[in-house]
Amino acid sequence: MKTAFLSCLGLCVCLLAGCSSSQVDSRQPLPLTQRYDSRPYPTPELVSSLSLIFSDAQLHQLTQQALRQNPDLAAAAARLEESGFVFTQVRAPLFPALDGTFGANRNRVNNFGGGSSFTNNSFSASLDASWELDVWGRIRHNVSAAHSDKAALAADLAAAKQSLIAQIYQAWFDLIAHNQRLALAKRESESLEQTRLLTESRFEAGTLSLSDLQVARTDAKNALADIEPLRETRDQAARQIKVLVGDYPDAKLQGQQSWPSLTRSIPAGIPSSLLRARPDLDAAYQ
Repeated sequence: MKTAFLSCLGLCVCLLAGCSSSQVDSRQPLPLTQRYDSRPYPTPELVSSLSLIFSDAQLHQLTQQALRQNPDLAAAAARLEESGFVFTQVRAPLFPALDGTFGANRNRVNNFGGGSSFTNNSFSASLDASWELDVWGRIRHNVSAAHSDKAALAADLAAAKQSLIAQIYQAWFDLIAHNQRLALAKRESESLEQTRLLTESRFEAGTLSLSDLQVARTDAKNALADIEPLRETRDQAARQIKVLVGDYPDAKLQGQQSWPSLTRSIPAGIPSSLLRARPDLDAAYQ
């Protein structure tokens, strides 16, 4: 009994020692991995146009047409032009105002005694100058506000151009995707139709059952029915592009079956400081 007690006591001492050593080890500093934000960011290569990234002649033509004919973009440009006139009007009191007048008068004088007459011509001219002294800075603050409004509208126009081009590219990619889905559905329908014809031939020869024939017919009809919704979705994508470029929204735009090639890639880890180049944020700042 005493031997068993000593054995248990020794085991407890060993466990306590192990726990004590493990606690000591856990207090050791753990090696930390390098922080992600401590690595240098890659230097992105900025381009002035998406046409330098995607090589697609038809897409570039649609983009140029949209920049010329899109009504929302034309309205933004008109607002910017109006702000320029307002800025000129607000800034005018900072300069002297000149007001000039010119007059001419002709009188015919008759000499009743001598029977003769003569004409008297008189001319007058005046030039007035006025200038408002901006003591309290009212004019300067109005000019500063008008200048900020003009800068904000210029940034809005740039943002509208970027948004329009991005929408056209996205709609173009959707059109290509719908074209591919429609082409795939047509190939599937043709394949199932050939399967149906083969099944009917084998059914007439007595090598297949009626249930096999019904399954083949059902599959062929379902595949044929799936084509029309896909065609309608594809036509909607074509109409959306026509609206963006300022044309009549028909579905005559065919698009392409393959994706445009991407000539360069976007590096990972681009810093958020590039957001300052966004014109919509610039417009909000102004």
